[in-house]
Amino acid sequence: MIPINKREKPKVLTDALHELRSTPSAVVCWGEVRNQRPIREALCREQGGLCAYCMRRIDPDSSHVEHIIPQSACEPGQDVAYDNMLAVCDGNEGAGDGSALICDRARRDRALVVNPLKPETLRGIKYYGNGKIDSDDEAVRKDLNETLNLNCEAAYLPQNRKAAIEALNEWMKSSASRRSIVSACKKRRDGIEESELKPEYAGALLYFLDRRIRRG
Repeated sequence: MIPINKREKPKVLTDALHELRSTPSAVVCWGEVRNQRPIREALCREQGGLCAYCMRRIDPDSSHVEHIIPQSACEPGQDVAYDNMLAVCDGNEGAGDGSALICDRARRDRALVVNPLKPETLRGIKYYGNGKIDSDDEAVRKDLNETLNLNCEAAYLPQNRKAAIEALNEWMKSSASRRSIVSACKKRRDGIEESELKPEYAGALLYFLDRRIRRG
């Protein structure tokens, strides 16, 4: 999980809300917003094409809108507020087993402490070479392991993170001499952070790049 910087609200959402508010007896809520695909497009762009929680690849057709404050707990207008929206994956919904659900499908409407829109909640997150995600903060650890189920082996999350980490380690071994490896890692880290289309499991990659940079 990495911080997400919200961009300007898409015009299509502004127009949709104006239409609803101009229509007598219309209910202003997310379910009444027509043509939601351009909104998913905007969310996917600002997230670098990654699910806000598990960091798997998503696009406007394979994602849906998640509300940080659950719709069941929203005050009037909160469920159509762009700064309350994220794009997330399908949550492994086709797995046929509730224990295999991840991200918002596992979360349902439970409150979260961890929040990619609040970088301070992400600072204690760490990754292991086996692909597991964890946190020093007990509440965040519960969100990662239970509420969002981000160590779900049935969804291949640890396995796929491990593969990404191992590929990064191989790159570190072969890319540069010890004298220049820090510079190479900084360049790669900056490339990930600035990229419009980020690599899958970018959170784990950035974690290990930063760790290598700190070692000097």
